[in-house]
Amino acid sequence: MISVPEGCFAVWPQKSNGSDATWTLQQSTFEEKRKKGFVKFGPWKKGSLFRSISYLAQGTEKAVLSGEIEILGKDEEGAIITGRTSKAVTPVTVWNQQYHSAGDYGSSLLLSIYKTKRFEFPKSIYATHDALRLFVANKPNALIVDFFAGSGTTLHAINLLNAEDGGNRRCIMVTNNEVSVEEETRLKAAGYHPGQEEWDKWGIARYVNWPRTKCSILGQDVNGKPLTGNYQTYLKQDKEIKRTIKQITLIDNSSLLTTAQKKELVALCCQGKLPQSLVKADSKYIVSEEHTHSILFDIDYAEDWLEELDGQEQITDLFVITKDNNAFKQLKTDIQEMLGNMIEEEPVLLPMSEGFASNVKYFKLGFLDKHSVALHRQFRELLPLLWMKAGCIGDCPVLLDKDIPDILVLDSNRMAILTNEDEYSDFRSRMENRQDIDNIFIIAKSEHAFLEMAQPFTWAKTYHLYKDYLDNFSINYER
Repeated sequence: MISVPEGCFAVWPQKSNGSDATWTLQQSTFEEKRKKGFVKFGPWKKGSLFRSISYLAQGTEKAVLSGEIEILGKDEEGAIITGRTSKAVTPVTVWNQQYHSAGDYGSSLLLSIYKTKRFEFPKSIYATHDALRLFVANKPNALIVDFFAGSGTTLHAINLLNAEDGGNRRCIMVTNNEVSVEEETRLKAAGYHPGQEEWDKWGIARYVNWPRTKCSILGQDVNGKPLTGNYQTYLKQDKEIKRTIKQITLIDNSSLLTTAQKKELVALCCQGKLPQSLVKADSKYIVSEEHTHSILFDIDYAEDWLEELDGQEQITDLFVITKDNNAFKQLKTDIQEMLGNMIEEEPVLLPMSEGFASNVKYFKLGFLDKHSVALHRQFRELLPLLWMKAGCIGDCPVLLDKDIPDILVLDSNRMAILTNEDEYSDFRSRMENRQDIDNIFIIAKSEHAFLEMAQPFTWAKTYHLYKDYLDNFSINYER
């Protein structure tokens, strides 16, 4: 038996329908949780010695204590106020998000760019975006390679991800230039074959991938007109929404409403958002902490209703049964001043017409004869490859002169190339204190010579050309 301290009174547990219940915690356990801020007290119910008391579940307590759930502060009675969880969520194997629809956000998106059907079954840009984001959300400088690029959804999604978080992720797409079955039949019948311009211009690289990539970056369709619509993003922004406050004028004298009539009004106005079981014979209004709708049956009890509504931020829709327009208008003003607007999160949209702050370069990929490369006869053809190896910084360099320089220091590309090892002394002098040069390529006849020449450039990545040019461009290969 626990005696009630002097000046206090016992608070008995009740269910939302008013029936008696029992506490589920012992006093010692309750006190321990309360001291930690894990117990929250609701407002006092008018005219009764009852207030709701809730506490955190054991799993939620562990999440708070481990830091997975952020603590923003405490309320006036010591209950913690929590923020968002920092716990990473493992994705499930089946995704059913609306924006993952290949039809709406794959085919329809491409149709808005091409104005005609050019590609079968493109993936949703958002399905690709979400899959990539799982792995590169915290890698703003990641390099993504898609060896089967198809229509170019991967690069499109990477551009969107960069636009969302300001990242500088790069994407290399590789695709062939095959034509569709229908186009192949038509072109063969017309006497064309692969390698001819009339054939190649209908290939997937030139007819599908390149136009999509170019148009999405520029924010326009193939006819040069601005793209319509918006990109959905994972970013959120707060939006103020007014609460719905409605006057119901169906009843002449609301003070004479029967219990059955009140329940009918609740069913009519609240559409299942407020249980009829909360209606009692003497109910003048219904306010529930557990529900988003509230109703005032008798305008004479408006002041009492307002007191009950104070602090009930969860309530979105309110209904007043009265024919007195002036009284309703004043009550509506009082409710708006007391509860204010609701704050909801909504996704940030990016207009497609704005395009992306991105550069793109297309190359026709082919294999060079390594003996010809070793004889230094195809340096111009390799220069774009060196540029890509150095990170695709700045515009791709092009050699216009007939002769190949012995030394190239490409400041805007943050790279330097020694093409004639006889000029090493001059090259080393020019590289002194050039920490702005990140990548150095040295053409040397032997491994020993390369290692000796590369030794002073400790701040940069150095590469040996052309012992075997394919080996030099293996992933992560550097000295």
